[in-house]
Amino acid sequence: MEKSGDNAGAVASMAISGATTTAVTDNWAVSINFPSAISARGQCSYVSYHTVTAGSNTFTMNFKMQTASGLTGGAVKFSNRQITVIDLGS
Repeated sequence: MEKSGDNAGAVASMAISGATTTAVTDNWAVSINFPSAISARGQCSYVSYHTVTAGSNTFTMNFKMQTASGLTGGAVKFSNRQITVIDLGS
């Protein structure tokens, strides 16, 4: 993730749909945020455990730019994005 400009933050999370529905949330997101006009980049990873219903489930990454209240500007970039799902047994 990379951010540039004033007061921008980069946030990446995921949602689950199909047999299980779990809305995207910042509760298990990875992010970078620096409240100044500097550029920043970071390589992030996050491990999260979810119990899903048997059947077909789709895991979708979601990305957003987050700005401080009342401020605009900045840009974010996301690259090398990957979700790994591991079945821990049924």
